[in-house]
Amino acid sequence: MAIDDDDEDQLCKVCLDEEKDTLIMPCGHLCVCHDCSIMLKEKNPLCPMCRQAIGSLIPIKRKK
Repeated sequence: MAIDDDDEDQLCKVCLDEEKDTLIMPCGHLCVCHDCSIMLKEKNPLCPMCRQAIGSLIPIKRKK
């Protein structure tokens, strides 16, 4: 199955497998899936986009 650019933009920037569904605060980046967000907060609490400290994680539900 080929992934087009739109699908690729929706993928987690850490695992590149799951859909992005968690907002990182306070920077506001929506760039990770739930599983990766939990792992980041526990092991390396920095946003993978801007390296700002992760204060909280907000789950986002997307319409399909």
